[in-house]
Amino acid sequence: MKKPLRSFVSCAMAAALAVSAAAGFSDLNSASGSDPVIQGGGDSKPAPGQEKPKPADASAPKTSATAPMNVPLTGATADNSSAVQTAIKSITRPVWKCPDCSAVESAKGTCAACKKELVEDKSAAVVRNVSVDATKGVMQIALAAGQTLRMSELERALGSKSVTVNTGQLTVPSFAKLYIAAPADAKDSQKTVQKALTDAKLFSNVSVRVDEAKKEIVAVVEAGATPATYGDAKSAIEKAGAGFTMNDIAWTAPCPACSKAGFAQAGCKGCWHGAN
Repeated sequence: MKKPLRSFVSCAMAAALAVSAAAGFSDLNSASGSDPVIQGGGDSKPAPGQEKPKPADASAPKTSATAPMNVPLTGATADNSSAVQTAIKSITRPVWKCPDCSAVESAKGTCAACKKELVEDKSAAVVRNVSVDATKGVMQIALAAGQTLRMSELERALGSKSVTVNTGQLTVPSFAKLYIAAPADAKDSQKTVQKALTDAKLFSNVSVRVDEAKKEIVAVVEAGATPATYGDAKSAIEKAGAGFTMNDIAWTAPCPACSKAGFAQAGCKGCWHGAN
């Protein structure tokens, strides 16, 4: 009977020592300010410089580079919808393409990536895809890469089918160009228009330049969180002063980089600093 008693005491002492050692280990970690290292599984704190990259903010708004633009229409019917689509698809504008990588530019030059001379395509289609919902009175348009579509061009094509753009419901697309006329005696009209559009706070980015060849002001704009309406943009221009008017507006296709990414990247110079 004595031998089992000694064994019981020995086991009890061993257990007590194990608990004491564990407590000492825990106290050591607490004193050092570090987390205990867990062997055989679990996550340990990464060493400095080896932290995992933070995931992209999924909630950040992104403007799709492939989503079509919605254009409200007046006069579209089930009978003329097909003819309207054909008329829009017939709009062409010359572009310059790289023979190697198919990059598209609006002006003659060399490919930035391949350094090859760009080749002109005189009959390039402006619109990649178009559909008309006569019931809703809406047309969806997807532009071809590197293309620009002026509303005046759109209205001419629609007018041939007795259809018009409903400018009262039209919003300015993600990337657009406003073509503006200024009074002949205006001083520094470029800065005047820049200030008027900036003060209006309709767009997240505004860049104004003067096209000397065409004698017009071009404001390149990028949409803000809430798209501006056509009327808002027109009113903002008129507030620049007597004689300032918005004569036209153009939709512009995303640049190749944004098209590849799948969304229009905020502040992308390739998209909203083009020369179209």
